[in-house]
Amino acid sequence: MIVAEAKARVVLRDVPLICEVEVALHRMRLKAPSKAEAEEFSRFIGYVARETFGIDEEDLGFSITDPDALGELRAQVEAKGWDLNTAMGEPMLAFDILAAPIAAVAMGLGGHYPDGTPAGELSDDAAENLEARLRDEALRFRSGRKD
Repeated sequence: MIVAEAKARVVLRDVPLICEVEVALHRMRLKAPSKAEAEEFSRFIGYVARETFGIDEEDLGFSITDPDALGELRAQVEAKGWDLNTAMGEPMLAFDILAAPIAAVAMGLGGHYPDGTPAGELSDDAAENLEARLRDEALRFRSGRKD
């Protein structure tokens, strides 16, 4: 029996700024950042959240750091059609850092999808267009093109 896999509305690994966060987090696992680097990374995360989702933890007034809460939230966001895994099927580290803004968008509470569509307003056609645009953008990013 063949089971059709549901299409994800947002594939987090296809969003270029999220890819940059993921790479930085993997580097930080290999070598702990200095205090200055950690502060710069924190500012970068705020920028990524605002650029990608239109909202950040400061706007929301909270962050999510409890591992159990993150696990539950990951499941809820994935149930909304988001793919939060690497191409190899491993959970992306970036989700844990950007959980609050991602959840706000996924749950329709505020912000916008990576393509600028306001949260809660992503039709199936818009989801397919978003997926195609993000895939193209990710390919350009990975190949170094600036088209």
